[in-house]
Amino acid sequence: MKNKLLIIIFVFLLQTTLVSSATDKIIKVSFTLNNRNHIGLEKFEIAEGTFKNPVTSPSLYTLQIKDTKNEIIEKTNFAPAFFILSKEQLIKINQTTITKDFLYKGSNWRFLEIYKEDKLLYQADVEEQFCTETGLCKKWIKIMFYITPIIVILLLLAYLFIRKKRMVSFK
Repeated sequence: MKNKLLIIIFVFLLQTTLVSSATDKIIKVSFTLNNRNHIGLEKFEIAEGTFKNPVTSPSLYTLQIKDTKNEIIEKTNFAPAFFILSKEQLIKINQTTITKDFLYKGSNWRFLEIYKEDKLLYQADVEEQFCTETGLCKKWIKIMFYITPIIVILLLLAYLFIRKKRMVSFK
């Protein structure tokens, strides 16, 4: 009975780690943009689910994320809307909030840059804010995320090997 319970626990842990590693980590970046091209970074959020590649269309505005080596790791276009449709009329607004989703690929985010055409409008070192708000910069969390399934499999194999060896020695 004890052996069956241990096997059930190992199988449950293996299933849990495989399911959790199958979901994507999605980073949501929110910022405000006003009609005079002033930008304010709002927040980073993390979500889990299935990431769907957005269709990128040509636009005047581009958002780039760079890593600690100053290499572009994410890039997307966006088109801000400074109008709201209300009771069949357009109302002009001065500021809008943009939220863009990115698939987190395990690299540290360092710089966020926003361009209008080829002109740099905004650049910020976002490493500290990104790490604080998402918790993804702690190296031990990254290591455990990738190593946990391997550890579970190795423990299960070791248990089965020892169990088989004990069964052979009792015969």
